[in-house]
Amino acid sequence: MTIEIAIAAGKGGTGKTFVASNLIYYASNIKNINTIGVDCDVEAPDLALALGGEDKILWQEDYAGRLIPVIDYNKCTKCGLCVQACMFNALEMTAKGPIVREELCEGLGACYYACPVKAISFERRSIGSVKAVYTKLSNLIVYGELELGGEMSGMLVNYLRDKARQYNPKLMVIDCPPGIGCPVISSIVGVNMLLVVMEPTKPSFQGAMRLLENVRNLVDDIKIIINKSNLNIDFTEKIKEKLGRYVIGEIPYDSLVYESYANLTPILKYSPSSRTSIMLEAVLQSILEGVI
Repeated sequence: MTIEIAIAAGKGGTGKTFVASNLIYYASNIKNINTIGVDCDVEAPDLALALGGEDKILWQEDYAGRLIPVIDYNKCTKCGLCVQACMFNALEMTAKGPIVREELCEGLGACYYACPVKAISFERRSIGSVKAVYTKLSNLIVYGELELGGEMSGMLVNYLRDKARQYNPKLMVIDCPPGIGCPVISSIVGVNMLLVVMEPTKPSFQGAMRLLENVRNLVDDIKIIINKSNLNIDFTEKIKEKLGRYVIGEIPYDSLVYESYANLTPILKYSPSSRTSIMLEAVLQSILEGVI
């Protein structure tokens, strides 16, 4: 059975990918656990980059997850019932008949059922691409890229997780998108553990609290890592007072982390004897002991 760990934050820039990339490296390269990473931030995927960049592309495909209505104007009577049925205003009546405003369409199909002469059908349109790669550190990563301005990223996230499961890994590490929206929930539903990365700042704390409120009933095992904990020791203590039952560890601020990022290398490999690496490794070992 695959153990799935999702890493989220409630807001961007708190260190999700830092934790995810080091967890993948630690599990796969140090502990020899069959591990796959899934980058669910389909608007700005960078997990493979944090693990050395792409070395070998295993496969790549378009993701046609969007259903768009197609009007048969030879059948259309211009009754306008489809326009009335669409709650997203994705159909607009013209002299020719209804036209589809694709950027507003959610593909729910109300127009199809409303049409009395069956003049509406659907076709799938590509909304992005999906790729599986080996990184230069030999880590297997599955990720997707949404087309610019594309919608339905939650559907693409579900597809990514399904593709990753086909490899039957022992461990799947899911790097969630920022925020608390649909793609985040799609990244988290059904995982064995949710790891929330939090900084000792008010915006990070508020984002994490909103996330926890939304997913408490979706995940039984929730853990918190306080990243850059020494930047605001008082705030770190307040977090532990309020959320102490979730906190599994702290990682101090360290300029070596940024050096390792610039060198596309997890800090566990870049500077394994550093204080940050030692503390991080202890936290990651604790995480794995809880699920594997």
